[in-house]
Amino acid sequence: MDFTKKIINLFEKDVANVYESSPRQSQVQMALDVEDFLVNSLKQIMFVEAPVGTGKTLGVLVPSLLYCSEFRHRITYATATKNLQSQIMNTEIPQLEKLHLVSARETVLAMGKSNYACLSQLKENEDSFLSSRYSEIYNAIVKSKTGSRDELEKAFSIHFSDNEWKKISLSEYVGRCSDYLCKGHGYRGEFNRRHTVTITNHDMIIQSYINEINQKGPIVPIMGGVMIIDEAHLFDENFLGRIQQKLSLRELQKFYEKLTVDGKVGFENIKKLFNNLYNQNYGKSGRHPITDKTQSDLRSILKNLQSLEITKEDKYDYSFSNALYNVTTSIGYILNKKDWTCWLSIDDGPCFNMIPNHFYDDLADAIKFFAKGNKVIFLSGTLTATDNPIGELENNWKLENFKYKLYNTPFNIYDQAYIYVPKGICDPKHKESHQRDVLHELDNICNNVSGGILLLNNSLEMMDSISSAIGKRFQGRKVLKQGEKSNEMLTSEFKRDKNSILLGSGSFFSGFSIPGNALQAVVITSLPFPVPDDPFVQLQQREFGVENKNKFVVLLNMMLKRLEQGIGRLIRQNSDYGIVCITDPRIYTHNYGELIRNWMSLNGYNIRNGSESMSPFQKQISGIVERQLDVDKKSYNKELLNIPNIVRKRQKNSSDKLRSTYKKNIGNDDIIDDLKKSANKRVREIRKEYPKAKITLTGFSKVNTIEDLAQVLVDSAFTSGIDRSEFVDILPMSKEKWDSIHPNSRLSGPVVVTKVDD
Repeated sequence: MDFTKKIINLFEKDVANVYESSPRQSQVQMALDVEDFLVNSLKQIMFVEAPVGTGKTLGVLVPSLLYCSEFRHRITYATATKNLQSQIMNTEIPQLEKLHLVSARETVLAMGKSNYACLSQLKENEDSFLSSRYSEIYNAIVKSKTGSRDELEKAFSIHFSDNEWKKISLSEYVGRCSDYLCKGHGYRGEFNRRHTVTITNHDMIIQSYINEINQKGPIVPIMGGVMIIDEAHLFDENFLGRIQQKLSLRELQKFYEKLTVDGKVGFENIKKLFNNLYNQNYGKSGRHPITDKTQSDLRSILKNLQSLEITKEDKYDYSFSNALYNVTTSIGYILNKKDWTCWLSIDDGPCFNMIPNHFYDDLADAIKFFAKGNKVIFLSGTLTATDNPIGELENNWKLENFKYKLYNTPFNIYDQAYIYVPKGICDPKHKESHQRDVLHELDNICNNVSGGILLLNNSLEMMDSISSAIGKRFQGRKVLKQGEKSNEMLTSEFKRDKNSILLGSGSFFSGFSIPGNALQAVVITSLPFPVPDDPFVQLQQREFGVENKNKFVVLLNMMLKRLEQGIGRLIRQNSDYGIVCITDPRIYTHNYGELIRNWMSLNGYNIRNGSESMSPFQKQISGIVERQLDVDKKSYNKELLNIPNIVRKRQKNSSDKLRSTYKKNIGNDDIIDDLKKSANKRVREIRKEYPKAKITLTGFSKVNTIEDLAQVLVDSAFTSGIDRSEFVDILPMSKEKWDSIHPNSRLSGPVVVTKVDD
């Protein structure tokens, strides 16, 4: 197949017709670069940094689907947010189906446990519901296809608050649901079936990796051939959430009666600390540092536990000895600051959390593991924030052998967005005064725009505070708040209402996409700096600060990426326009403000000190949009593309012909000898094509059957980093049989090929 020609034709004709728009220069270039990486490159990892408007999803899926069709691979597409998963499944897949690249039945949406209802969990909490409400929920779950919250809310018009959903969520159920009518469990059982595309989240592929290295089965396919990790700027945070170790207060309490007076005092101090955090309005969220006092209390408890007189009964009680080992080991980690980073949390019950200080090396190991069986593509609009992106990626991801591509935005943000900081706005550290100023500015924006307004907050506390203060202040505008309904429902309602005010935090900075007039203003209530005393943030400062020297620069770069994500919510297509208001004076009042302003200027943002020219901007916007749309129609130029040569040359003997020959001569040793000769010949060809790849056929002399030979070839491809499809045409084997053969578990994985210019 001539991939180059196929991609250009697809985007110039088919994609343009389906999407009723002109080809996007950056998107076509991205698709070509991705296909070049998949087909021609010896490297297994690629970072793609593409801003809003590039069309990242299509730009990566079109070449990946072509590649998988040709090389008989599968795609695992992982995102950080449910909004993006839903967008890909409900918007992009139907369009790709029109392009005849994939069908809906070849695609599965595999979300985490917390997204599905469980009938057993519902029954356990029956007393928490009115009988009519219970029946309504029960019947909807039974009638649903997937049991997902999104389906129940959309298809059955049942709306859940986050607290209510916990009472029926599959993730909250302890044990295994045995109710055969439970659609959540039934649907999740489909995740590992053979699908061309599995759309899932970061957590699911990370947990599948953990399962694999612990000799358990993966939840979703992670060795299908192509792994796309979208919203990659959030991958390390999600990796953290999965690999962290925990010691709960409940586990400690089991040994309370065996402690001496000093140990019991230490435990009571810790219990009191957790209670104080719980009673704080927003102590329930976040990572809290462990103080020297708490370390001292833990030291007393550890000393007690290490000197316990183990009774004869306890000695032979496996559960007791195992629990004792886990508790003492965990406390040892917490006290070992040199090697471990630890914190307190109460989100899922009071507990201590621990990660090794080599966390980012562990993350790199996971990525290298994925790269053993996949071409891995990381996607984000905010991967880097410096003028040395490759060095930044090497430092922050602990990787070296990768491709990196950066693309320009197709938008004219300078003209399409009016970005300003209100004059005289109060510093966010003065909470009440700052909140008053935010509401005043919201009044101003409501008077200037008729469309919807997104209010992005750096904390739940700020979001709730502003929500309470708004009350019925804005007549004629519905006020929506994160947590009242699922994010998907909030997004749909906001899009439908056209003039709502939506208050969000967290995932709304990056997982919220509303093109068109439904969103005309974004208010960022404060510069989204990470919490400086967050122990994980401090670990990042130590890790990334080696390159940057100044640890504050690490915080600043993290904030700039987050700020860019927030601003990026406004302009989603060339006809979009609107207001971005940053209600934080530090852009002008602090020393680092100049760095922020310079960064904004370099990224095409025109930041204004005040809203005086907002009205003139609104009046001239129609002309700006018209010019932008005209530019968009003329922006694609094939002559300006960097066009690689991506051609797949097929072997002369097809596997179908080989299968026929093999069936006629089955049992004939000469057939195996012929296949082994073909394999040796193909290895010689590969060595010429890929001179830097060290490829050997270990176990070749012991081959007696076609299955033996297939295993040797798969193992050889795995250890050398060569795509296994290089051998597929020499074997008389079905696609399903070939795909079912996995590399031998004793193998260490691909040899790292020295860097080549590709």
